[in-house]
Amino acid sequence: MHVHLSRHLPAACALLLASTCAAAEPVPEHYLVIGSFGSAANAARWADYNEAFGTQVSAETTAPTGHHYRVLVGPLSAAATPYLQAILSGAGIVHSWPLVRCPHRPAVAGMACPGLPAAAIAER
Repeated sequence: MHVHLSRHLPAACALLLASTCAAAEPVPEHYLVIGSFGSAANAARWADYNEAFGTQVSAETTAPTGHHYRVLVGPLSAAATPYLQAILSGAGIVHSWPLVRCPHRPAVAGMACPGLPAAAIAER
């Protein structure tokens, strides 16, 4: 008897390998952007100054301006984002804005993380 694994794999995956299968689906990552810079050095200085918030620098490429560097706080839970935004505002960082990324999946029109529209995902 020949068994077609392709028909049984989703059920087997759900029953036996739930954690592995769940990890294969990308989960949205939520960040707050606290600065955008044309210079990597300036972004690094701002990230270092605000390191208590868990900052990181992300290099971005956009046309026609070329490269810019975002200073991000996160990843955060979606629920924590507005609370941290209020804390940042109280610390004098009043113009932070939310950014959602879908890791391990390129941003392609019509494709997004499960539960999020493609327009909500920033290119990585």
